[in-house]
Formats: sequence, C-alpha cells, structure tokens
Amino acid sequence: MKAPVAPAVSRSCLARVADASANRQPPEDMAALKQWIGRNSSTFSRLTIRIARFALENPTEVAIDNGAELATVVGVSRASISRFALALGFESHAQLRRFFQGEVMSRQKKDLS
Repeated sequence: MKAPVAPAVSRSCLARVADASANRQPPEDMAALKQWIGRNSSTFSRLTIRIARFALENPTEVAIDNGAELATVVGVSRASISRFALALGFESHAQLRRFFQGEVMSRQKKDLS
C-alpha cells in the first residue's frame, strides 16, 4: 500500500510561507513587530490574525509556552504557530519564543527601574 500524499494545498501554503520569509529578518524589538503586523495584517488569514493578536496581547504566554501549549491556548494548530514564526522571519517557534522572552525580561527590567 502506498503512503498517502499530502495535498498540494499544504505544499503550496508552506511554499508561500517559505518564500515570504526567505528574505525577511526577524523584528529587532516589540515596536518593530507591532509595526510589521500593522503594515501586513490586511494580507493575514483569520488564523494568523488570531495568533498575532494573542501574541501582542499576551507576550508572557508566548515567552513561556511551548508550541503545543501555545497552539492550544490560541485555538490553532501547532503548524499555524510555526508558520507564523516563519512569516515573521524567525527560523522556528523556538526562536520566536526567545524573542518574546527577551522582550518580557526587558519590560520587567524597565518596570523595576
């Protein structure tokens, strides 16, 4: 019995994400992330909008949760979380998570000053 072949739509979607993020550098800080999301939100799918909104409103959750936990909390698939990270220019969800960890730590240091 032959192994099932993934639908062309999935490959096409992943190819679009890879193409879109190939020349993109990750944002330097939260302000740059907000600016990029604002400029590009009209092209986002409803799932991407949901992830982006959650990430901006709950940076600590993004910094703490692994991919599966974040996907569950947001109500999307783990693959959607990974595609969101790639679209932002990160190499993986882990790199996106480290970005948010740095932003949360930076914000906490400012609050203590």
